[in-house]
Amino acid sequence: MDVWVRWTRQYLEEAGVPAGDTSARTVKALRQAVPGLGLGEAVALVTLAAER
Repeated sequence: MDVWVRWTRQYLEEAGVPAGDTSARTVKALRQAVPGLGLGEAVALVTLAAER
């Protein structure tokens, strides 16, 4: 799981979004950075990154 957390934080950092933020804006930024990423997957990854 740590690989996914680092991966998610990297994309959020590149998008200028704090990793601790679990808002819809953060999910949207991750999905825009990673085309093809599903909504449920993005929510799970953002939540996981914020918890760790």
